[in-house]
Amino acid sequence: MKAKCRVCENDKPKRKVVKRMPLLEIELPEKYSDYKEFMCMNIIKELRKDKKWYDTVCNNRMLVLKKKLKK
Repeated sequence: MKAKCRVCENDKPKRKVVKRMPLLEIELPEKYSDYKEFMCMNIIKELRKDKKWYDTVCNNRMLVLKKKLKK
Protein backbone atom coordinates (compact mmCIF):
# COMPACT_ATOMS: atom_id res chain seq x y z
CA MET A 1 0.00 0.00 0.00
CA LYS A 2 1.26 3.45 -0.86
CA ALA A 3 0.52 6.39 1.46
CA LYS A 4 -1.54 9.15 -0.19
CA CYS A 5 -2.70 12.53 1.04
CA ARG A 6 -6.48 12.53 1.40
CA VAL A 7 -6.66 16.32 1.19
CA CYS A 8 -4.88 16.50 -2.19
CA GLU A 9 -6.31 13.30 -3.62
CA ASN A 10 -9.33 15.07 -5.14
CA ASP A 11 -9.31 18.52 -6.68
CA LYS A 12 -12.07 20.80 -5.42
CA PRO A 13 -13.41 24.02 -6.97
CA LYS A 14 -11.55 26.16 -4.40
CA ARG A 15 -8.40 23.99 -4.10
CA LYS A 16 -6.40 22.44 -6.94
CA VAL A 17 -3.08 20.61 -6.92
CA VAL A 18 -0.51 22.41 -9.06
CA LYS A 19 2.53 20.20 -8.52
CA ARG A 20 2.69 16.78 -6.89
CA MET A 21 5.72 16.29 -4.67
CA PRO A 22 6.94 13.20 -2.76
CA LEU A 23 5.77 12.72 0.81
CA LEU A 24 8.21 13.78 3.51
CA GLU A 25 8.79 11.09 6.15
CA ILE A 26 9.00 12.38 9.73
CA GLU A 27 10.81 10.37 12.39
CA LEU A 28 8.76 9.45 15.44
CA PRO A 29 9.98 8.59 18.96
CA GLU A 30 10.86 4.95 19.58
CA LYS A 31 7.69 4.23 21.57
CA TYR A 32 5.69 4.81 18.36
CA SER A 33 7.79 2.39 16.32
CA ASP A 34 4.65 0.70 14.88
CA TYR A 35 3.77 3.91 13.00
CA LYS A 36 5.25 6.09 10.30
CA GLU A 37 4.38 9.76 9.95
CA PHE A 38 4.32 11.51 6.59
CA MET A 39 3.77 15.11 5.59
CA CYS A 40 2.32 16.06 2.21
CA MET A 41 4.47 18.58 0.33
CA ASN A 42 2.18 19.08 -2.71
CA ILE A 43 1.91 22.62 -4.01
CA ILE A 44 -1.73 23.66 -4.23
CA LYS A 45 -3.66 26.73 -5.36
CA GLU A 46 -6.36 27.98 -3.00
CA LEU A 47 -9.13 30.45 -3.76
CA ARG A 48 -9.55 32.71 -0.74
CA LYS A 49 -12.25 35.18 0.31
CA ASP A 50 -10.67 38.05 -1.60
CA LYS A 51 -11.28 35.97 -4.78
CA LYS A 52 -7.59 35.57 -5.57
CA TRP A 53 -5.66 32.35 -6.06
CA TYR A 54 -2.71 31.73 -3.74
CA ASP A 55 0.02 29.08 -3.97
CA THR A 56 0.57 27.17 -0.74
CA VAL A 57 2.03 23.87 0.43
CA CYS A 58 -0.49 21.31 1.67
CA ASN A 59 1.38 20.34 4.91
CA ASN A 60 -1.20 17.66 5.76
CA ARG A 61 0.24 15.13 8.26
CA MET A 62 -0.63 11.44 8.11
CA LEU A 63 0.03 8.71 10.65
CA VAL A 64 0.16 5.22 9.08
CA LEU A 65 0.66 1.78 10.60
CA LYS A 66 3.82 0.12 9.22
CA LYS A 67 1.90 -3.15 8.69
CA LYS A 68 -0.42 -1.44 6.19
CA LEU A 69 2.50 -0.03 4.19
CA LYS A 70 4.05 -3.47 3.61
CA LYS A 71 1.06 -4.81 1.64
